[in-house]
Amino acid sequence: MKKLVSAALLLLIICVTLTSCGKTDRADEKIHIVSTIFPGYDFARQITYGAEDFELTMLLPPGSESHDYEASVSDLALVEKASLIISVGGETDAWIDDVIRASGSDAAVVRMTDQVPLYYETDEGLFEYHAHHHDHDEECEEGHGEADEHVWTSPRNAAVICESISASLCERFPEHAELFHRNTENYTAHLNSLADEMEAVADGAACKTLVFADRFPFRYLTEELGLDYRAAFSGCSSTSEPSLATIYQICEFVKSEDISAVLTVEFSEGGAAKVIADEADVPVYTLHSCHNLSAQDFSSGITYLDVMRENLQVLRSVLGDS
Repeated sequence: MKKLVSAALLLLIICVTLTSCGKTDRADEKIHIVSTIFPGYDFARQITYGAEDFELTMLLPPGSESHDYEASVSDLALVEKASLIISVGGETDAWIDDVIRASGSDAAVVRMTDQVPLYYETDEGLFEYHAHHHDHDEECEEGHGEADEHVWTSPRNAAVICESISASLCERFPEHAELFHRNTENYTAHLNSLADEMEAVADGAACKTLVFADRFPFRYLTEELGLDYRAAFSGCSSTSEPSLATIYQICEFVKSEDISAVLTVEFSEGGAAKVIADEADVPVYTLHSCHNLSAQDFSSGITYLDVMRENLQVLRSVLGDS
């Protein structure tokens, strides 16, 4: 269910609105693009590279978790002056829709989950096996479970999303269309090349199963690569650590199937993974969902491609060669 804007925020919205009345000229001449999370921010950064009059903002603070995020008055001000807003488009950042309505923004909005077909999570248990050969259209028609919104974890999906962002920018700012087209063509070529490399690693893998002692935001990536997975939790469960029974099941699976490593996701406490790794005598690797970056990585200018290339090296280590 969507989070509603709090009463306190509504009062502050009124204050901001009153103080902005009568202002027809802005000292700020920048064209603003706002993204709720890191992937949209970085995609827009690549597409607008070289256009000095554009300014990008990510609303989710680096190092924080979007599922618990609540909008602030500063977010309202940023959204109000934005020309383009990029959001996930589902429950992850449902709060942005309230902020857009409250601000009266006339910005174009690109919702990433509207750009590609969606997969759906099920509630059949914490520890599930998901084969990679599901009929995607059938799942969507049935609407079984909640939509998995981590669409950007697939580089090919990322390329499609970038095309949509670029098209929206070209329509709104035709004077920059040539630059946007050139940047988008170059960037999506890199994304698809990375996807090719990942698929080559998966095709030649000795092991076709990834095991996560953690949440599982990689459904789109594993489907794209033709990999199976086992995970302690589906999607972005709010539960921080799996039960002892789940840890035991994962341990037994890792040992019986001769799995070479166990995986965690970024910002994870990793307690369960350490227990499983010690018991099964395997290493622990982190696969990064690119949902957000640490403050240090963000300030260093780390990109989506940087993170996904690190993921490629992790896949090489975990999957091995056949």
